Amino acid sequence: MPIRDIGIDVQAPKREPLPGDRMNPFNGTLTVRGSVIVGTVVSAKMQGTAIVEKQHQRVVEKYERIEKRTRRYAAHVPSNIDVKAGDEVVIAECRPLSKTVNFVVVENRGNPQELKAHHTDTVDSGKAAMATSKAAAKPAEKKPVTKTAAGTKKAAAEAGRNA
Repeated sequence: MPIRDIGIDVQAPKREPLPGDRMNPFNGTLTVRGSVIVGTVVSAKMQGTAIVEKQHQRVVEKYERIEKRTRRYAAHVPSNIDVKAGDEVVIAECRPLSKTVNFVVVENRGNPQELKAHHTDTVDSGKAAMATSKAAAKPAEKKPVTKTAAGTKKAAAEAGRNA
């Protein structure tokens, strides 16, 4: 099936859709128009639908504060796009597909926490490798510790001064 240009700067899915999937903006007859929103998938338990949450800030002028607000969208998930809870997705407005679904997922950008964790693992392993190479280059000198009834020799000397 040919991949159609939907007019939004997103990556087209690499997988082929299931046969007969017409509610697909890239390979079917579903057109997108209006709003394009970037949000996080909260729930992907429904068949072919995901709940996408977008947080924004609102100024409360009376109290001179900023409050966080959340908006949830039900979005159709085409058969050639996989989403799971925690993924950052791009959804685009389309015609009403059901009572609550007016959006369709057009791109899955992956889970930002997983990407961040993977990045810190590689950075931490690099730091650990540098630390072990430094330790191997210059061995640490340890002074012998003499234990007494009052603890270490240093603690005994301090206890004698304070008394």
